Amino acid sequence: MTSTSATPTGPSRTQSGIISSCTKYYQAVSGDSCEVISNKFGTFTVTQYQLWNPVGPDCGQLFLGY
Repeated sequence: MTSTSATPTGPSRTQSGIISSCTKYYQAVSGDSCEVISNKFGTFTVTQYQLWNPVGPDCGQLFLGY
C-alpha cells in the first residue's frame, strides 16, 4: 500500500509556509491587512490567521497577489 500526504492546492501563487490542512485560499488585494481579511470572513481571528499564514507577527509579510 502506498501512502500519500495531502498538499494544499490553491491559486498558482502561494506563499511558502501555509499550513498543510489549508482548504480555502484568498488572494490579498490592495487595502488588505490581517484584520481586514479576518473581518471579511468573520470565521477566524487575526491571531488564528497569523498562525495559519506566514505573515509575521505584525502582518508585515502579507503580500498583494498571494
